[in-house]
Amino acid sequence: MAEIKRLQSQQVFNKPIGIVQPSTSAVEAGRNLERLGSQMMQRAFEAEVDVQKQKGIDAARGFAATNTDQEIVYRKLPQGLSKIAQREAQPIIDKKYSAALLSDMKAEAKKLRADFDKDPDGFDNAFSAYVKKTAELTDPRYKAIAIDVGAEIAGQNTADIYADKAEADDAQDYKNMFDAITSSGQDLEAFIGAGAPIHDGSVAHAKFMNTMREIDELVDLHGDRMSVTQERNMRTNLKRQYGGAMASSVVAKLQALPEFQDPAFGADMAANVINALEQVYRSGSIDAIEPAVMKHLTDAGFSERMISGDVFDSESRRVIAGDISVMENNFQERLTATKSANQAGVTMRTLSEGGVASQDHMNNLFDNLGYNSVESLMNDLPNILNPANKETQGIRNILLHNNSDLPDVVRNIFTTDNLQRLANNGQLPLAMDLFQQTTKRLNVDGSGVNTVQRGISNDVMAEMASLNAYRNGVKDASFVEYFQRKGELKRDPQRKEMLNSYLGSDGNNKQITIGKFVDSALPSDATPEEKGYYLKYAEDLVLMHGTEKATEILEQSANKVFVKSKFISNNVRSRFAPEKAFPLRTDMDVFQVHTQSILDTADGDYKLGDNAFLIPDPRHGSVNPVYMLVDENNMPIMSGSKPLLTSGQAVVEQRMKMNQKTSLEVREQMRVEYQRRLQFGKQIDDGDFGFYP
Repeated sequence: MAEIKRLQSQQVFNKPIGIVQPSTSAVEAGRNLERLGSQMMQRAFEAEVDVQKQKGIDAARGFAATNTDQEIVYRKLPQGLSKIAQREAQPIIDKKYSAALLSDMKAEAKKLRADFDKDPDGFDNAFSAYVKKTAELTDPRYKAIAIDVGAEIAGQNTADIYADKAEADDAQDYKNMFDAITSSGQDLEAFIGAGAPIHDGSVAHAKFMNTMREIDELVDLHGDRMSVTQERNMRTNLKRQYGGAMASSVVAKLQALPEFQDPAFGADMAANVINALEQVYRSGSIDAIEPAVMKHLTDAGFSERMISGDVFDSESRRVIAGDISVMENNFQERLTATKSANQAGVTMRTLSEGGVASQDHMNNLFDNLGYNSVESLMNDLPNILNPANKETQGIRNILLHNNSDLPDVVRNIFTTDNLQRLANNGQLPLAMDLFQQTTKRLNVDGSGVNTVQRGISNDVMAEMASLNAYRNGVKDASFVEYFQRKGELKRDPQRKEMLNSYLGSDGNNKQITIGKFVDSALPSDATPEEKGYYLKYAEDLVLMHGTEKATEILEQSANKVFVKSKFISNNVRSRFAPEKAFPLRTDMDVFQVHTQSILDTADGDYKLGDNAFLIPDPRHGSVNPVYMLVDENNMPIMSGSKPLLTSGQAVVEQRMKMNQKTSLEVREQMRVEYQRRLQFGKQIDDGDFGFYP
């Protein structure tokens, strides 16, 4: 049934409708256009930034932190990346190294877990020692990461061990909290490393404070699960991550400041400011910092808040200062290496142009060449003295063809201890050849030989002269025995009295001198050169063997060491006579033919032994001598502007061909043959060749 209701009306009230203002659409449209232009420019810039970021991401994705054997290999960022791309790539690459370190440390942790499955403290101690050792061997950039990753894994494994116990759930909660704190610290470090602002009100600062509160919460809930030092270590590590990342950011910006880009002094200036930053962290104060240095630090983003006691205690600052010191040392090492290499290049050019280099510059040059020990130089000396390429030829020229002081590594070869050691391993003859060639100079006009000390002391010069004379005489004992007995005599306080006692007196009751003794032992036609030669070691002969045996040695040696030669200038006795160096007729024939072929290039007609003669260059020894060719007046025979020289190189090459041996093998064979001729007084083997009469 239908129902009828009464319509109820509503009252009407008068209400205000507001104030109507005139239209401003034209003005607003102009402003919108202006904003649109700015927005378009901003979007274009942001688009390019995005492109560079993507390049950084792509480069980082292709970056391998390990080799094919899964061993960590520390490499630098790929070259050619912009700063934006580098900032984008570096955190990703750092994470890859973190992951690689994490993988290695997890494997080690797994091994240690088997040994300490019920002993979390024992595991913590063992793994901490491993992490410390790993950090020491890690690239400086990733030392903090290694420590952080180690702390993470230590915490994870410690938590896992606790989880194996009754409170598994609580232990897992502890682990999760610890992991979150560790991850927060690593994220914070990467965040700042990527260029995030680092002032007090920044997001980075807020992240740091939040993570510190997370550590507080962890201690409140699970303090009983933490080792004695773990809380302190967590806070120190977090402060190191936060403060260290800020310090690294400041150092990176310092090195990039325009005023430090000067190639001559910029790097030194930057290193000084980095050193000042280290001192600030160590002292916790900027009071001692000069205003100019402080300005550089401020320009690079440093603020006093970074060393505030409210955030960083002295231990944290000390750890961060140590990190800065590592950065500074790495920077200084790169700077020093660059300067050293540049100076070595300058020294090389100076020497190649006939100049003289200082002792320090010679030392630096040889360090850069890789010769920083007697062993390294001696092992390469055969190649240097007989160069097969331009590099070794250049080193040979540095050693032999200038008068600069010898570098320490060369002079050290001639110390008594090293000479004895070289005698023991058979390298002494090589060292003596080096001495002769570095200190003897044949005058261009053929007038004689000069000695240049090249920084070698007088005592060493005398010792080497004596040793060389003994070597080229009739040795009655090995070098090893010689050095042993010589050392004993040198230390004997009664040496002079013993010598006088051996020499005795003459008929007039006057003491016989060593000079008179040598005169009496040598042939009457002995030259002053011979007498001076034997005087160098006559005293030792007398002291070692007495006058009778010493006289016998000198008499035997005289005609073996010094031979009269028709080819030597002035027809005098010489220990460099070619008849003595090349007694085999085949060798002598090769030498004469080779020498005559050189004379055929001269400015005139010359024949060896008729109007062309030899003046030996004593630097090259008497086994395979080198000679200057001179005329009857001892004037050098020239080919154009070049004086002519000859040697036994053709003999060496002929022997190499006949015997299928190397140059070094042939030279050593000739040395052995020479010594046997001196020792036994006869030729080695009649063979089929015959000997030069």
